[in-house]
Amino acid sequence: MATKIKTLGTTLGTLLAATLGTAAAADAPNPLRADQIALGRERVIRVEASSTSAAAESGRALYRAANVADGRDWSAWGSVPDETSGAWLKLVFQKVEYVDRFEFVPGDARETTAFNHCGRPGRVRVEGGGESRTYDLPDRRWQQVVAIEPPMAANSLKFTFETVHGKAELGGVCLSEMKLAGPADPFAAFPDLSKRIDEAVSYLSDDQRFAQGRRALVAIGPPAVSRLIAAIHPENPHLTARLLHVLGELGDPSAIHAAATQLRHKDPAVRDAALWSLGAMGSVAHYDALRRWFDQTAGKARDQAFDALVRLGDDRALDVVVSELVGGSPERRESAERHLGQFGAAAVAALRPLLDSTVRAERAAALRALGSVDLPDAQSILMANLSGATDSELRAAAIYGLARRADLSAHDAIATLWDSRYLVERQAVAYALGQFAQPEDLETLDLLTTDVSMSVRQAAAAAMGALGEAARPRLRRLSTLGPDGATAFAAAKALLTADAGTDEIILVLGSRHREVRHFAAAQLAEHGVLGQTALIDATVAGSDAARESAVGQLRKLGPQVLPALLEKAPGAREAAQADVLRLSAAFKEPIALPHAVRQLTDAQDLVVRRLAVEAISACGDADSAATALIAALDDKAVEVRLAAIHALGQKRIAVATSALVAQLDHPSREVTRAAVLALGQIREQSALDGLAALFHAKQGLDQDDPMLRQDIVASVGRIGGDRSLPVLMDAMADRDVRVRFAAQDVLY
Repeated sequence: MATKIKTLGTTLGTLLAATLGTAAAADAPNPLRADQIALGRERVIRVEASSTSAAAESGRALYRAANVADGRDWSAWGSVPDETSGAWLKLVFQKVEYVDRFEFVPGDARETTAFNHCGRPGRVRVEGGGESRTYDLPDRRWQQVVAIEPPMAANSLKFTFETVHGKAELGGVCLSEMKLAGPADPFAAFPDLSKRIDEAVSYLSDDQRFAQGRRALVAIGPPAVSRLIAAIHPENPHLTARLLHVLGELGDPSAIHAAATQLRHKDPAVRDAALWSLGAMGSVAHYDALRRWFDQTAGKARDQAFDALVRLGDDRALDVVVSELVGGSPERRESAERHLGQFGAAAVAALRPLLDSTVRAERAAALRALGSVDLPDAQSILMANLSGATDSELRAAAIYGLARRADLSAHDAIATLWDSRYLVERQAVAYALGQFAQPEDLETLDLLTTDVSMSVRQAAAAAMGALGEAARPRLRRLSTLGPDGATAFAAAKALLTADAGTDEIILVLGSRHREVRHFAAAQLAEHGVLGQTALIDATVAGSDAARESAVGQLRKLGPQVLPALLEKAPGAREAAQADVLRLSAAFKEPIALPHAVRQLTDAQDLVVRRLAVEAISACGDADSAATALIAALDDKAVEVRLAAIHALGQKRIAVATSALVAQLDHPSREVTRAAVLALGQIREQSALDGLAALFHAKQGLDQDDPMLRQDIVASVGRIGGDRSLPVLMDAMADRDVRVRFAAQDVLY
């Protein structure tokens, strides 16, 4: 097969010459509905294809991928002739778009001969936003229209052609034009959209659900902007800062005014968030403010200011951006490499001094940064260094740059380096294969997950996530049984993407690596009721390792989990009962009291009974907890008695006085001392006789215990009253100085 080529649009102006909504002659039979709007060329930032046919006419390439979106029916894209089933075309948008219709002119429509010698779509699979739809298409020469119901919301749409009509001599699959349309009112097309936005916005104020809310809002896209603006409350700076950051991620210029109004907020975190969002939205009018922010700050604030400057893409910031590529913090270097393409052709010129430098680190930084510059000059420089660099670090930098561009013309040359003797090259190759996302690279990546270097194994595991369903079994194996925690964690992150189901996450919760289990549990916590149920099941019936991670997340979710947890708790093993009781004590909810009382009575394990006492103390008031705590004083385990005595004293349960006095004769000194202290906390006069008797008993030479006598004096002093004076006066004459001092402190 001829080398596959992925055509990346250079600039929007040269990529798409006319709007996608421009009507052609064939449009008339299929007009847009009144509730639909055409998606114009300004919405698309690039076009990608699995391959490009080499067919040419008078030395001019006929089948560039960009031709499908140039507004002309007389130009076409075609895959290589032997790529029919599996050829694909991808339109990448500036932001999330809502699409409910695509229309296309199949084949090469220039003239009949070309049409007859090009494959035309038969069955097409449309993927985007985590969804996939398949359509069977008739073989017609003119425009075809396909309704997408319900609409799809996505940052890109990928059209994979599973079958074709006709011959494929010039191109395996050919399209002359592709146009998209979407609902004029997304809220009408998605009746639940308002509810989803409101729910996601409410999550932003919750530390545990913030990440979930942010992801949901970014996936929803522009329709969420007005609600986010309306939710800004200057008197709540924590929430306002988060709202501004999400608005910046959405990058909608309509939010510029709302962000600018927060620049005078009294909270510096809000002002910083407003500046960052203005940079991310491309508000050139605020360049001076962004530059001052960068120049006058340090640490994380400086990193954030720099990221805003780079995203802004104003040429005035190029000197700072290029200097930070080499001398800045890791965060600033990464931001510069990722966003340098915002500056267009000026970025290539600014990088020339670094590219010509004799310092290897400077040249490598420039090559990595060129990966975000979507221009032919940048591609030529990277390809030259891929084939011509004699230094492994420079070659690796070129690989990273080409991978960031997802430039499939470099695929074969990069893939052959998978077994390079240099670690840095193998790591770069693993990253690149993930960016190329070619199914045939799965075996290579699988081999790289067994590399001697952990960094290579991590990169390969992360890259597998881009290879789709075929890679999932291997990612499951790596995430649960990986050779080390870092590799397993990378595999888990690649496997558990935003659309991962709870069943998949539960499998990962069984990993042998603690950090992976914690990650899986955190993912379940973001899956609403289903995820919460899975965490509860893992707590009451899972392995010890899975239970540890599940309990940690349930603790973070809060008391809302208690009803469902207590419903399933009676059948749990004793180790699980211990965690249920710990959670009950932490939440201090009365609803947990009956279960704790049952465990105190029924549990065989003394640890469970001790934890039951603690839960009873935490969940019940003095009246509701008294009976159970007093009963626990008869427990055969010293640990349980001690817990009950401490609880009775802390809650000052007066009706327990006689039962505590009875504990003064217990053979365990710990129990006796705990009872003495608890009686001092309760302060009931009826305890004085028992305390006095114990004091005098411990004065005997055969039972001499001055420390206990000191505790008795302190408790008697807390109880007070005339009846306490004989004990205190006797203590003033005690043979131990510490006891005398204790009595003196009470009396004077």
